Amino acid sequence: EGYEVQSAASFTQVQQRMAQESFELVTLDIVMPEVTGLEVLSWLRRQVPDTGVVMVTALVEVEMVIEAMRQGAYSYILKPFHLELVVAEVGRAMERQQLVAQNRAYQLGLEAKVAEQTQALRQAYERLEQQVKELQARDRLTRLQMEGSACQEYEELLQVFRAALGVEQAALYRPDPSGRQLAPVATL
Repeated sequence: EGYEVQSAASFTQVQQRMAQESFELVTLDIVMPEVTGLEVLSWLRRQVPDTGVVMVTALVEVEMVIEAMRQGAYSYILKPFHLELVVAEVGRAMERQQLVAQNRAYQLGLEAKVAEQTQALRQAYERLEQQVKELQARDRLTRLQMEGSACQEYEELLQVFRAALGVEQAALYRPDPSGRQLAPVATL
């Protein structure tokens, strides 16, 4: 049917193969030499949750089948089986795996868009915060001008600049009486 197939006769081999490469689908016998297929299924769900699993069993124990489905198996095939049934179940499972892969790609795309939008919002928020600081500083300067503040208010002006511009050091200068040089009147 065009599928690339590998086999593993034990849980140890399953672990080795899964560590070496990824698989879209695993057909898994419930009866295995080292552990039960349900234990392997549980391990697969933890290690490679997007890998599809079809259980194979000769046992007609409904409880085992229900437990396999509860643990995440896609379906099951009873032995002895006909090749047509295996091909049909594997085909359905592979179709499901394609949907899982498309869904995963869609989710990753959404997560990337959310991260991008979050970053853009964070930057916009930082710009708004800066604009608010500047507006608050302008408001404070306007109030100082309206109050007719004199030289003693220079320290407060520097505090406004510190808040608006985020600077740690600043100095205000004004012309000396001769008007030819600047003299410091306040510093931070």
